[in-house]
Order: sequence, then C-alpha cells, then structure tokens
Amino acid sequence: MRTRSIAFFALFILAFCAFCVTSGLFAAAQSHPDISAQLLCGDPAALEGFTLRQDGSIYGHLSIDVEYDAGSGETNAETRFHLADRYQSRSDTDPLLIAGAAAELYFRWDADEAAPAEDFPRWSLGIYEALSAELDASGERFGTVERELRCADYMDAMPLAFVSALPGAGPSGGAFSADGFAVPLTGDETVTASLSRDPYGAARFTVEGGEGPEYNINGGSISGGGCVYLLINGMDSGGRSCSPEHMPGGSWGVYRIPVEGGTLNFGGAVNILPIAEGEYGSAAIARGHDGLGLLLGADNGALRLSAFDEGGRIGGEAELLGAGDALAKAYPLAAASAGGDDVIAGDGFLAVPAGELILMAEYSGGAYSPLEPLDLGSLPNPGGAELDFSFLDGADADGCYMARSGERFALLEAGYFRPEGESSYDAGGRYLRLSVFERGECLCCEWLTSPLYTGIIYNLPQSRGFELLGVEGGGA
Repeated sequence: MRTRSIAFFALFILAFCAFCVTSGLFAAAQSHPDISAQLLCGDPAALEGFTLRQDGSIYGHLSIDVEYDAGSGETNAETRFHLADRYQSRSDTDPLLIAGAAAELYFRWDADEAAPAEDFPRWSLGIYEALSAELDASGERFGTVERELRCADYMDAMPLAFVSALPGAGPSGGAFSADGFAVPLTGDETVTASLSRDPYGAARFTVEGGEGPEYNINGGSISGGGCVYLLINGMDSGGRSCSPEHMPGGSWGVYRIPVEGGTLNFGGAVNILPIAEGEYGSAAIARGHDGLGLLLGADNGALRLSAFDEGGRIGGEAELLGAGDALAKAYPLAAASAGGDDVIAGDGFLAVPAGELILMAEYSGGAYSPLEPLDLGSLPNPGGAELDFSFLDGADADGCYMARSGERFALLEAGYFRPEGESSYDAGGRYLRLSVFERGECLCCEWLTSPLYTGIIYNLPQSRGFELLGVEGGGA
C-alpha cells in the first residue's frame, strides 16, 4: 500500500510539472514574440547587417530566444524553446567597496588564549591593551569590560572600512579595515569596544563603529590579473575635504591590491595612477579592451579617458568630451554622469553612456582615440513620448547595447518612457529604440515593439536581456 502511494504521488508531481511546462509553452506560443518596427526617421537601408537577439523566459526556467534581422524589414522572429540557465545580470559588482570610516568600522577576535592574534589591525592594539589592563586591574580572572572610546586617544588616523565581494577576502557579511588606508581624524569619532574572558581561558575582543561623520566617497573598483584595482578620487566628511596623507603614496588614485590565496594583501598595495587633489570633479573606473583598466575623469563638463595596466598609465589622456564642445554646453551634467559600470567595450570601440549622450572612442593597438559622440536627445520619439535615460546602467534587461559594422554603429536603448501629457513613467511602459550612426550622424531610427519587453504579465514570457550584433560579429 505504501509503495502504491509513493508511486501515485510521484506520478502526480510528474503530471503537474508537465502541465506547467505545457501551459508555459502554450502561453509563449500565444504571445507571438515577434519584434515589429516603426520607422521614426532616416533610411532603413542603414540597418543592413545588424541583428538583434532577445532572451526571454517564463518563471525564469523556460527560455525563448528571439532573433530579429534589422536590415530585412521582416517582423517575424525565429523562436526556440529550451530550459533556461540561471540568469546573470550584465552589470558587474564592485569586488571591493568602501563602507566609510568610524560608523562602519568593525573587528572581532575569538581565541583560546588571552593574547592578541598576529593579524590584529594596528589601530586596534592600543584599544585591546587598555581594556586588557582594566580587566587585569579588577583582580578577576574572568569577566567582561565594555567602553565607548574616542578614536583620537588610540590612533593617529581613522582607518577606512571595506566590504569585499571576493570569497574569503574579508569577514562574511561585515566591514573590515586595512592598514595603510586611512583618513585624518576629525576628533568626533568614537568606537564601542569590549573584551571578555571566561574561566577556561577563552577570550573575545570586539570593536564596533560608534559616532562619527558621514563620508562622501568618489570611487569604485575592478578586478583582473590576480589583483583588485581600487579607485578613490577623494573623500569628504560634513562638507570638509579629507587629506590623502595616510593613503598609499600619500595621494588619491588607482591602487593595485594583490589577491593572494583568495585574500586581499593590503600591505602590498601600490598607487599606480595618482590623482592630484581637485584634478577631477568626479571619476569612475571600468574594464577596457585586452585586460586594460580605464579611468574616466570628469571636470567642468569635460570627460577624459586614461588606460592603465598593472604598471600604471599607458599613453596619454583621450578627451571624449571637451568642456567647450557644443554638446557639453547642451548637456552640462553629461560628463559627471558617466559611470564605470555603464561602459561598453565592443569590437574595436568603447562607448560611455552619459545621460543623453553616448561618448565614443576607437580602440587600436592598445590606445584609445575619441570619436564623435552620439546625441540621443536629438532622436525622435513617437507621439512626443518622454524617455527616462536613467536606465543606462546595464542592469538586467534594461540598458544600452551596441554593435558596429564598418564605420556604422548601431545602438539599442531598452528603458522606460512617459507618454505626452502623463505625469508618471508608470503610465507608459518599456520602450526599445534602435538607431544607426555614422560619424556621429543618425542615419536611421526605429521604435521597436516586442511582446517580451512590455512589463510583468502573469504567465507570459519576460525579457531577460538583449544582444546586438554587427555584420563583423562585434557587439555588446
């Protein structure tokens, strides 16, 4: 009887799964995931050689691949069904984040003997010795002492607190400090520290952030070649700029931090690309071609690009947008909005989304040279729709996708729009706009419609991302 029940239950589960898959297939078939186009301006012949691929899924498991030939004018898509792999976002996570200073500072030590471990950070030794002396003076063999302490009484500078996404590189789920990365004290910082000993000789020493100023940090990080490259382009607390005197090399910049055995070796950190105070109003770090790193520096409406490897800067700066350019005057905040996560390293080209501009560079022989920017603000929209350019962060399916074919560049925007007369983007929905440029001039622009990219609809396929290809195979 028990065997029959188990068999019946197994058959029921199998039938239920088959029903779910079948209903998903039926829903997908009914949704007609064909991409259609509305010509907004230009000559459709400019689209020849570009192909758009779209990946959709139902419940994140059943995958639908749609391929659209932009040059043929056909709206039918080739559709295939297969089980979907787990989707990964296009955007890269910083391997090393700066959490701040005193308020996020954390250190914990557990041991079987009442003596500090060799890996104690230097800033914590004075705090440990003070608590240990107080506990010894009490005459008790075991007990706990906890105090709120002024950092200025125990350290010369406030160590920065980091959070790492690298496995094993830092405490799980907590911030940690690193010797050699610190900012001057303001005198207001405090920490809460405690030391406990039990009758069996075990000890616990904990330091947690207390009061202190909030820090504004301009920076980011990338990883590659067994190192993490950390950019810090200045910090300030309460509107007051911090001095980099306690940072590696005594200046802000791009710091190369070796990763050894899965652990960040901050002691081996080197400032390979120093940045003078005030040199850039804002800066970002990104991955380039052939393993190169990129430093994007914005100042007074201009955006400059520097390439670097493990040894430092390679070549000179390439100015992607000049402060006196007409587009810089038309979009005064464009350069400052360029971020490292947004950069597209395509087939021999680099694209940097910056609000309503796409700043471009040619890549050849390890060097970058500027190309004409792409002006998205000048492109037509159907019915006067207003577009939201904040989607250009490459996250999930929304974002910016590019490909080239010879001197032509194709750009796909996947984002949100607000119909004319409406006060909210919720009243519109998602949009797809495909444009082709040559030397900065728009040759053709289409408004695309895809059933997979309209919003969350129960039991219907949803878009997971796009890929744009040129006739030479390059795209992103």
